[in-house]
Amino acid sequence: MKKVLYIKNNYPVPTSEQWKLLEMMDCDEVFVEGIDIGYPIQLEHALKNLTNKDVLLVYSLKVLLNLSNPESWFEKMSNKGIRLISVVEKFDLKKEPTFYIRYLSISKIINEISTERSEDTGRASSIDKQKIGRPNISPKKINMIRHLSLKERMSYRQISKACDVSLGTVSKYLNNIE
Repeated sequence: MKKVLYIKNNYPVPTSEQWKLLEMMDCDEVFVEGIDIGYPIQLEHALKNLTNKDVLLVYSLKVLLNLSNPESWFEKMSNKGIRLISVVEKFDLKKEPTFYIRYLSISKIINEISTERSEDTGRASSIDKQKIGRPNISPKKINMIRHLSLKERMSYRQISKACDVSLGTVSKYLNNIE
């Protein structure tokens, strides 16, 4: 059984604080995310070396939940049979063997609900003939924005007020020509 320590640099607490708590855990390897040592994603490198019954130690579950797409990481760990231990939450997969399955199920339900809500909003807006996003502006107004910037040398804010558009709209049409 191999023990690997995974630390995310300065998250959720300073790295030195994580290290103080975790250094006494007697680990075989240490991976610190956020410090460039040749591997783009330290967790991925750590998981490659782990097999069934190996242990991944983290300071807090927040470290893993803060990753982009934590579901895929938990799925990889589940498929490999990796035991997860979080020190702060006093969590041990050995005591909660259904954690991966429950987390992935709940995550799937949340994603389905979010997708449904997005689709419902899209359908409702098309039924109500509402437009979502930035309103279209006429080519005449676009030319006016460009003219005021290039010829009149007006600031974005002045152009925004003169053309009755947002600063974002002014920026959008001026950044495309500069």
